[in-house]
Amino acid sequence: MAREDTARYRTLLEHCVDLSKPFDNKRQSFYFLLDKSGALAKPLDYYFVSQFHDGLAAVTEPKEGEYRTGFINSSGELAIPLKFTNAGIFSEGLAWVWSGSGENGYIDRTGQQVIKSRDYAEGRPFSEGLSAVQIKANDDANTAHGKWGFIDRNGNIVIKPQYEGAGDFVQGRAAVEVIGKWRYIDKSGATIGDEYDGAKPFSEGFAAVCNEGKWGFVSTDGKVAIPLVYEAAGHFSEGRAAIKSGGKFGFIDKKGNVVIAPHFIEVGWFSNRLCPATLGGRWGFVDDSGKFKIAPRFDHCDSFCDGRARVRIGFSFGFVDEHGDFIVKPQYEFAYPYSDQMAIARKRNWDHPIAREELMNLHLAGWKARLDQHGKSAASSSNHNNHIYIPANLDEALNELTETLPTKAQQDIKTVTEHEMVCYHDGLGAWLRDNWGLTNDSRLAKYFNGIGIIHPDDMSAIILHSLWRKLHGQPIELDKQVVTYQDYWLKLRPIVDLSAQLPSDILNAELKETSGEQLSLKGLLEQQDVTVLALCGRGDSNSKRLISELDHMSAKLSQRKAACIAAIDGELEPEANGARAHVPCRHFYVPKQFFAQVSSALQLEPMVMPQTLLIRRGGMVLKRFNGLDSDTPASIETAVRAISAASAND
Repeated sequence: MAREDTARYRTLLEHCVDLSKPFDNKRQSFYFLLDKSGALAKPLDYYFVSQFHDGLAAVTEPKEGEYRTGFINSSGELAIPLKFTNAGIFSEGLAWVWSGSGENGYIDRTGQQVIKSRDYAEGRPFSEGLSAVQIKANDDANTAHGKWGFIDRNGNIVIKPQYEGAGDFVQGRAAVEVIGKWRYIDKSGATIGDEYDGAKPFSEGFAAVCNEGKWGFVSTDGKVAIPLVYEAAGHFSEGRAAIKSGGKFGFIDKKGNVVIAPHFIEVGWFSNRLCPATLGGRWGFVDDSGKFKIAPRFDHCDSFCDGRARVRIGFSFGFVDEHGDFIVKPQYEFAYPYSDQMAIARKRNWDHPIAREELMNLHLAGWKARLDQHGKSAASSSNHNNHIYIPANLDEALNELTETLPTKAQQDIKTVTEHEMVCYHDGLGAWLRDNWGLTNDSRLAKYFNGIGIIHPDDMSAIILHSLWRKLHGQPIELDKQVVTYQDYWLKLRPIVDLSAQLPSDILNAELKETSGEQLSLKGLLEQQDVTVLALCGRGDSNSKRLISELDHMSAKLSQRKAACIAAIDGELEPEANGARAHVPCRHFYVPKQFFAQVSSALQLEPMVMPQTLLIRRGGMVLKRFNGLDSDTPASIETAVRAISAASAND
């Protein structure tokens, strides 16, 4: 951000953020649906809302511990439920979705997935009846991408996957990438014309192409229609295309004639016979002669869509009509251009912790820490190359901060609650950790080691909380702070002995097996003397390793009336033809709230993955294993044997 913009943004934050108010972390931003007149049609209570396409807009909201995506209609009502991992835009009645089941593909306007395959990694919008899809290189994850090809609306592959990249079909042509070069193909997959370093979609019979940094245009037959002589080129709209020459933008017609001489710093494209442009500084709209019809008075503006243009003044977005009159005054943090006669706009929640953190960190700007004139404070810290003075203990650290921190930063700390000092962790806290040698063996780090604090982030957190208490005239209570962090790490011991009864809501929770069968945890526990319950994260590598260990361990443990169960968060994929029937370790799907319930019941903070519980019949948890190390499998087996022996003697 430029210095001028930073100053303007700081002024905006100081005007909008009130640290004396309680923070509100429910929504970082608020979304609104605007109708064609610019009036507020409806507030939208979602985490994220996208632009409208084909009358539908994707919306995202946390659901059962994961983000799920659905679609709203032009009335702002949920038309397709929140059930997809993510989604693209609707085009020609279909939209690409990522499915939690691993079968990605396309849904219709009712939300039914009409095209799906476990081979699909990603898909583009349908255009002219075809869509580019990317095939997975392997089965590990959607991010393991392979080649691109094209399918029709029935899901049939019409052009086999063979390209590193692919665009959409426009005017019967699509750009595809082969070994770093781009070319055009027709709907049969036949190559049209030569290859280029870059190739854009066709528009009005022409497409911009690039070789060796020079741009020109080809026609639909693949032949060069306008020589590659320009520094940049846009697409044709209303018979004009932007080109860059001599560092400035102008416009050419379809014969390659310059109709507006290059003299603009930036431009958009023509729509409604107007084009956004700037000579440097403010933006306005020019007509097809290159003269400003709407005077430059915006910080930025876009081309017209649905007869309205998005404009920005300062950090606020609004919309103007073809005369330059506001139909929506700049008041939104962000807005999408109009589409389908509707627009989505967003306002910032200035009471959200992120906005408050930005203000607090901006007030740290210009802070100058004291330098060590004699070079005696750093001990053997490698961070002393910047010659910053490193305090010897907590009292000295607090004195350094109260003497050197900017007045506004100290006022912020005096205003917020101690709980909100976490906002300083990534800013001031990270600076303290890195520059006061807390990650090394500076004398301040050794001081904390001496009182039982080992982790650098714990050291910086103690400094921040102690600073808040000092500025508020409250006792530091260092001993209690030390105990708090020591207790935190104590809960991370590999093996913890317990005697905790699981509550009924956990025991009655329904676990869904890969076969589709649903069983209660209580019912599973009653089948054995002791059950090994592993809580596993779906994408966690240690969880996968633990499940593999339990698969091998299950047969031996079953002889001791013990069973192994892997409870995995997220939707499980059905096992084909009973593929796991021979493995005693049973795999179940559990919703994320199940993990939260167990965490609350057993006071698991933090919740290390994987988490393994040894549970006796009836629901008594006897041991807990945090994470996974080389000794964990043997420790589990030894503990099961001991519990089984004790049960036999009861």
